[in-house]
Amino acid sequence: MPGILQIVQVTRTPQRIQTFMVQNESFMLVNPDITNNIFIGNDPGSQLIAVPALGSITLDASKHDVWVSTNGGSFTVNAYLMPNGSNWVPSPAQVAAQINALGLAKDTTLQTTNTNTSATASNVNTVNTTLGVPAQTADVNGVSTNVVGLTTNGIPPLRGTNNLGNATGQTITTGVNATLVNAASISKPGFEAVFQLNIPAAAGTVPFGILQVIWTDSNTGLTVGQKQYIITSGNGPSNVLTYYLSGPCRGNQLTVKLRNQDPAQTMTVTWAVNQTSHTYLVDRLLQPLYATTAPITFTNPSGNPSKGLLFSSTPTIGPNTSTTRLCAAFNGKVKVNLDNTVQLNSCAVQINTPSATGLYEEASPPTSTMKITAAAGGQSQIEWAFPGGAMVVQIFNQAATNNITPNVTMTIVEY
Repeated sequence: MPGILQIVQVTRTPQRIQTFMVQNESFMLVNPDITNNIFIGNDPGSQLIAVPALGSITLDASKHDVWVSTNGGSFTVNAYLMPNGSNWVPSPAQVAAQINALGLAKDTTLQTTNTNTSATASNVNTVNTTLGVPAQTADVNGVSTNVVGLTTNGIPPLRGTNNLGNATGQTITTGVNATLVNAASISKPGFEAVFQLNIPAAAGTVPFGILQVIWTDSNTGLTVGQKQYIITSGNGPSNVLTYYLSGPCRGNQLTVKLRNQDPAQTMTVTWAVNQTSHTYLVDRLLQPLYATTAPITFTNPSGNPSKGLLFSSTPTIGPNTSTTRLCAAFNGKVKVNLDNTVQLNSCAVQINTPSATGLYEEASPPTSTMKITAAAGGQSQIEWAFPGGAMVVQIFNQAATNNITPNVTMTIVEY
């Protein structure tokens, strides 16, 4: 029942935790098994975040579904579901049972350790050689930051970043779907990437690219996850646009592709894709800044997305007309605010897909995805989620006389 302490039987088949909970209620998931991990994720096809044996995690299922499984493991764990729980500690007996099950601290292990210790005596250089190769004298003495040595010899990494591919000034001709990373092996829980795009200055008609992130399973060759994002090309090299992308890994192989959507112009891209030991619960795309000159055929708004203000515009709009602004690419939630204070006419704000070519494969491009209105002198606000990239904001003066100067903003809602 909702809000009641329960046991959740975790198997190979993913279960949706939110079905057990009162909506908007936080909960703690406890793994009481002494040897087996269980795994969580926001996607029924991918649970990669481990809740270790005798471990726990506190989550909120009000905004994103949480799925739990053994991630393919042939075992069953009776996990504890604790609404509003915040703390759980295994008993000493459970910890002792875990140590015994893992074969730790047994007599034979201690005997080997004692032998190694007596052999090394107090010779620090000899002790360093027992820690692994290369020797870590400088690391032990604290006079160096040999990160390679530390990582090689088992000391936990910080972000543990490994580059999967990069290029500077790579060109992609019109209509080409270029493969940037091809089935790279993944061994860490997270990924991050940066892209810088532009087409020639003052040229082009569809200054956009389609970024594709594809996850596959190396054993079967099946695609186990795929995300696509619409990103805008800058107006020449001096107005290049930058994008940051990060998120959880959804398979053990990663392919990244970028398609140039302009029908006549060559796209130039500088990029890098990494895997990292940092864990992300959701993917996040952000264009952190607007360029000085807007992409061809568009007008920039004001605002600084890296500061949380994704969009800001206060245009003067004539009677029965509208004006448009190209919003920075994003894939999260925003609060849209229309302030029509002291204006003589009603105003409407509409968020549209950015091109008649159907970048989002919409039914009738460009199409409206959200609209709010405010009466003369009034104000409206709504929370809205970007579909996964750039969008156009259209602002209307809804009367036949008088100019209006409304204020429109979009602020980022963090998870």
